This record gives sequence, structure tokens and C-alpha cells, in this order.
Amino acid sequence: MIEINKTSKDKVINALNVYPGARDNDNLLACYIWKDELNTDINKLSVSAFFNKMSMGKLTAYETIRRIRAKLQSENPAFRGENYFKRANKDKEIQTDLFNL
Repeated sequence: MIEINKTSKDKVINALNVYPGARDNDNLLACYIWKDELNTDINKLSVSAFFNKMSMGKLTAYETIRRIRAKLQSENPAFRGENYFKRANKDKEIQTDLFNL
């Protein structure tokens, strides 16, 4: 569970460590963070209550979560997801193919 008093960066770091699947999916990452920030049974929360909390600034902004994740992944390979490594390998294959033409 993510601690509420943590900074946004700490929340993202914690979520990336606890939920590795969120390294490749910003929507999933935001959901995990918001679920912990809401600190309630998410199944009992109405959509209007969720949007009310969001509009009042009680939840970390999606774009903040996305930017922090991107920055962390650019600085620390340990936070990168599987998609990054698949793209990197594909890039190497293409470079090799082009070099061998």
C-alpha cells in the first residue's frame, strides 16, 4: 500500500516497485496510485465522488504521474518495463539489417 504522506515521486517509485505491470501502462499506474490515495473501498465510490476528489486536487494529477514515471525510467533502467527492452532489441535488429544492406 502506498503511504498518503509521500511525495508524488515517492508514490510513483513505490507503485512501480510493487506493481511491475504498471511500468508499461500509465493508466494502470495512475489507477494504483489513486486507489491508495482514496483510502476507501473503491467499489463503493461513486463516479461523481471520484471526480469531486480529483477536481479538488485530492488525487495526484495523471500528467504528473506520467511525467514522473517517464523521468524515473529515463534515469534508472530498473524502472523500465518490458516494452522498453522489446523496442530496444527491435532497434538493434533494424540497425543490423540496415548495416548489412
